[in-house]
Amino acid sequence: MVFAIPRTRFGWRLFHLFMTLALIFLIYKLIKYPMSKNQIEIVQPKVIEKTVERKPIIHEVTDDGDVSAPVLITVYYEALCPDSKSFVTKQLLPAYEKGARIMDVDLVPYGKATTKIIDDRYEFECQHSYEECEANKVHACVIYYIPKTLERIRYVSCMIQSSSKPIQAGHDCAKQLYIDYHPIKHCAQSEKGSELLKKHGDQTQAVRPKITFIPTVTVDNSSDISSLPALLKDLFGEVCKQFKDIQPNECLDRD
Repeated sequence: MVFAIPRTRFGWRLFHLFMTLALIFLIYKLIKYPMSKNQIEIVQPKVIEKTVERKPIIHEVTDDGDVSAPVLITVYYEALCPDSKSFVTKQLLPAYEKGARIMDVDLVPYGKATTKIIDDRYEFECQHSYEECEANKVHACVIYYIPKTLERIRYVSCMIQSSSKPIQAGHDCAKQLYIDYHPIKHCAQSEKGSELLKKHGDQTQAVRPKITFIPTVTVDNSSDISSLPALLKDLFGEVCKQFKDIQPNECLDRD
């Protein structure tokens, strides 16, 4: 393009105005679109180091037989991981069915996945194929939409046993458990599912020491991983051990 040299004062004013507007437009584009279309940003979760020492939670049985505080079990797992499948079906679900009154469960489906931003959208890479990422999203939406812990764990336990497509597995388990699948499916196939999975990823990556084995199970958000083998082998027994003096009735009736 060739610009004619202004020959009048009015022409120079128009030329200056044009150049000023062009410069403003260029600055606007650089601010609004700082990344090129194909540029990929790897999301680094924010990890806040806590300097305040966490006080241990005291689990006691009150005089009337209630518990002072339920034991919080957090499970970091993957939807298509064989070890996760074994733990959820053989330890977690039976333990909660026996001891729902004395324990809470926080499910965190993500594991060793990674999160990226591509064209302003979250994209995930999972350890056991792309289908695991889809399954993790369904699990994340199940956790979000099903308020009752037992129903949530039963749904996850059902899905984790399936080798079929995640969306179809979710449908089959919802039908089996008489749960409305429409909001869960819509969530899993939308950006909502990606946002939920991203949050689970942030929670997983924030654990210290860093998670190296899936599933990882913690008690009351403790950073002590020395009890992991025992938790994986006998979850309910480890829950009962958190009550030091008097045992809840659920623990007394184990056999």
